[in-house]
Amino acid sequence: MAVRVCGIALCIWLAVAPSAAANPPVHGEADLLARLTAAEGVALVPPGETRHHVIVFTDLDCPYCAVLHNRVPDYLRLGVRIVYLFYPRSGPGSSAFEQAVAAWCARDRSAALDRAFAGTPLAASDCEHPVLQHYELARRLGLKGTPAWVTDHGTVMYGALSPEELIRRLEILRERRRAAREGTF
Repeated sequence: MAVRVCGIALCIWLAVAPSAAANPPVHGEADLLARLTAAEGVALVPPGETRHHVIVFTDLDCPYCAVLHNRVPDYLRLGVRIVYLFYPRSGPGSSAFEQAVAAWCARDRSAALDRAFAGTPLAASDCEHPVLQHYELARRLGLKGTPAWVTDHGTVMYGALSPEELIRRLEILRERRRAAREGTF
């Protein structure tokens, strides 16, 4: 999954939400975002057509992340492809970090996430994992909380957005990008 950062993202975000100053788009990290692929995160793919791509930075200790995770079937039904990256806010060495590693190392990562978000502790596990890189990327991007959504054009949104609200925002962003390309913005 290639993620691009566009210079118009701030204008787009400001048009979507009045509190955008607290949630600016990602700038200066285009190379980092462009290197993200499904192999470096846990990809959840819609059964039909993919209408939108988002990255979600998540923390297994975050109750709002659990709410978001419970809505994943609805996001997928609406054509949203999600790639989870881990951002255990309490940092390396914490139980949240170790649970993220255990989820990554699980044979079935999606099922491990289901269990972890349902409150079932995952058995400690160790393998080669990108959890520290995810954590460091979130810090470099200046993310202030979880869940943090990063759109395919670098706009950052926070919270366990309802499927309808997420689609509404993504469609507004798409329309603003189209209008900017056509000079009708």
